[in-house]
Amino acid sequence: MPKAPEPAPLITVITPTHNRRSQVVRAVESVLAQSLVRFEHIVVDDGSTDGTAAALAEIRDPRLIYVGAKWRGANAARN
Repeated sequence: MPKAPEPAPLITVITPTHNRRSQVVRAVESVLAQSLVRFEHIVVDDGSTDGTAAALAEIRDPRLIYVGAKWRGANAARN
């Protein structure tokens, strides 16, 4: 019998960031520690040069989605 598909995430958390590695890692860890299971956390990195991508790559959780983009400013990262 085929396995039932996973239910879609109930909540999406979106965090824009630019050169705030330690702060965004703390924010991601806090979100991932929540008791709710059905969520996804999307981090939109607006061209960070401080190792943000590498730090987030160390967090192995399928609910974390990293979107790297070249720097276009805060408004672009939010949209």
